[in-house]
Amino acid sequence: MLKQYVVTGMSCAACQARVEKAVAKVPGVETVSVSLLTNSMGVTGTARDADIIDAVERAGYGAREKGADRNPGGSGHYTAELAAQEEALKDRETPKLKKRLILSAVFLCVLMYISMGHNMWGWPLPAYFVHKHLGLTLTQMILAAIVMIINHKFFTSGFSSLIHGAPNMDTLVALGSSVSFAWSTFVFYEMCGMIAREAAQILDADVPHICQYFTVDDLNFLKRTGRVSGVSAAIGTILNIKPILYGDHTGHIVSCSKVRGRKKAIAYLADKMMEFDPDPEESPIIVLHADAPEDAERAKELVLQRLPKANVLIEHVGPVIGAHCGPGTVAICYLGRKQRTP
Repeated sequence: MLKQYVVTGMSCAACQARVEKAVAKVPGVETVSVSLLTNSMGVTGTARDADIIDAVERAGYGAREKGADRNPGGSGHYTAELAAQEEALKDRETPKLKKRLILSAVFLCVLMYISMGHNMWGWPLPAYFVHKHLGLTLTQMILAAIVMIINHKFFTSGFSSLIHGAPNMDTLVALGSSVSFAWSTFVFYEMCGMIAREAAQILDADVPHICQYFTVDDLNFLKRTGRVSGVSAAIGTILNIKPILYGDHTGHIVSCSKVRGRKKAIAYLADKMMEFDPDPEESPIIVLHADAPEDAERAKELVLQRLPKANVLIEHVGPVIGAHCGPGTVAICYLGRKQRTP
């Protein structure tokens, strides 16, 4: 007696052979024929349906008796059988595969443009990604992960077949993609570590050359933070003395000089800059101020008088420094070619 079954989960000839081999071992099975095209199986013999279906499932696939989900009794038995056969022959996979193909192609085109079009043919990248190597790498990995998620059936089928000892083409795709993605993840973290190490080396080399000299306008703020005594603050305010301060290599604020008058203090900052011979083409010179835009513009003019080619930027100090030093603070920051003494 020939019995017909619907088999699900097959994707290649290896799957077909695996199912045939598993069912042929069931006691009572005389012949078995599996069709990959129609996802169907014909079995002759006296084996029970439950044993046949169990054998297919143990092989890593799904199976049910054809027409089992319909009512076979009554006068409509023949019609129901024909309907079951037609239902089994319907192509449900092609529309799903087409949808997956289109979605995969969309994300793959973007991925290929970024990864190969830019590197091999010099196609332009969005401005956001310029000189952002880690961000570009992470974007490529996200796009690749999306394609893998869209085609997750390759992985579920491939690894399921591998677990059951019957690897197929899906297994090859799943293993290749997984290993490639795992290697890319490893390389990404290595890049992060390498960039961090290089940044640390650059900072270690540049720290002795980083100069930030500044002056404050109100000594009372330094008195509140314990930088100067109350007496010194009072006398300095009466005599209009402006301290010249800088951050040493340990991060402490140190006084290096005292100047009478606001204008002379700002001029002293510009003169002090020339002692360290900053290279205007190597890095910009930054003038910082705490609610003192006019003094910052004056400091910029003095810097340009001494270094006409310098790129001078004016920025506000942060809230911590502003609260510590008070309004009127002006600083000139730069990278000197000569090392700053500790």
